[in-house]
Amino acid sequence: MERPQPVVGDIKGGIVMNFREYCRLASCVCFTVAFLCLIPSQVANARTTVDNMVRTVGFSSLAIISIGLIVTWMGFINRERWTWFVMLIIVSLWAFPGLILPELLHGPDIPWRQLVSNAFESPGLARDFFEEILLFLLMFTALLLAIPSMMPGTKCTGREQASK
Repeated sequence: MERPQPVVGDIKGGIVMNFREYCRLASCVCFTVAFLCLIPSQVANARTTVDNMVRTVGFSSLAIISIGLIVTWMGFINRERWTWFVMLIIVSLWAFPGLILPELLHGPDIPWRQLVSNAFESPGLARDFFEEILLFLLMFTALLLAIPSMMPGTKCTGREQASK
């Protein structure tokens, strides 16, 4: 059985469009993985009975994660350009202050070599430190991957075609 060939006007345009499609898909997958990895810790925060502020942060973080997943899969897939800006706001105003800023301001006071060793040996603060940095970098990479698919010159969305 033969694979259906895509209808492409010229080969160069087809390659560029395929690259943009793959970048958008990779961005969606990166955002999804990052958000899904954050869910268990935020559920634990939302279920805590120790501190009311931690519970509030947990519930609000779960709401932001839900919004991020919805925007990622409904907006990016439909090539809505505004979704990139929503994800930029989530990454810069929620993920950076919540994941990276505390680590930069109050990072561990042990040498890097020992920190890496502790992260691989057992769960704890060292592993949490690296997980938070890696999740933020994954979100940032997802933002960068989405740029080619959101650039002018890409295919119009359904709404833009209907207005023409």
